[in-house]
Amino acid sequence: MIYRSIMKQETIKSIIFSALIAIVFIASLFLIVQQEQALNKQLKAAVFPSEEILGKQISKQLTGRLKDQVEKKILSVCLDEVYDTFEALWNQECEQRGLKEKCDLPKDIATDLLDGYQELKQGCY
Repeated sequence: MIYRSIMKQETIKSIIFSALIAIVFIASLFLIVQQEQALNKQLKAAVFPSEEILGKQISKQLTGRLKDQVEKKILSVCLDEVYDTFEALWNQECEQRGLKEKCDLPKDIATDLLDGYQELKQGCY
């Protein structure tokens, strides 16, 4: 139970860190969209209707791609943080038993750690 509590605390920290990264990416995306809209307004008078439609389609595609990249990055950071926490707790258990890192732990301890890891990993999705 202590392991799960520690893993949950570490995961909460990593989720907050991931959320901050997401906010930065979203803010960047917002600024890009604003700049693009300002440029579109400046060019609108000289653009033919078909070119304007094409420009909007390209803008939507780029925005969608950026959103996908942000979501993938957030997921990746979350999964990395969960794994790092799991690995640190595993190695801490090894150290407490006077063993080297990545040791073989007793089944009950290993099962608790792995269950906690899987639970926290699911929280990233």
